Amino acid sequence: MELFREMITDLGLQDLGFTGHTFTWTNDRAGEANIQVRLDRALATAEWRILFPLHTVSHLSRTCSDHAPLLIHFEDNSNQWQHSGKKKRVFYFEKIWT
Repeated sequence: MELFREMITDLGLQDLGFTGHTFTWTNDRAGEANIQVRLDRALATAEWRILFPLHTVSHLSRTCSDHAPLLIHFEDNSNQWQHSGKKKRVFYFEKIWT
């Protein structure tokens, strides 16, 4: 776990925060044996946060797993693209990736 924390620090990753239920994992046990923690997180660099300032991370309801899915919604800062003279790049999904 220490190596993972070092990697996060070395890469300059920051937690994006969240909305929704506080915990993303549970052991699904009853009573005092129940454990709930926030294991799952969305991380990004400061540069990414500047590029996508309108991002949100939502913890969704668990349905068939002991982990809650994360929904990451982001939009670029369109005005920044227009004023900087940079062109928007279109993402294409390649069939070979599946």
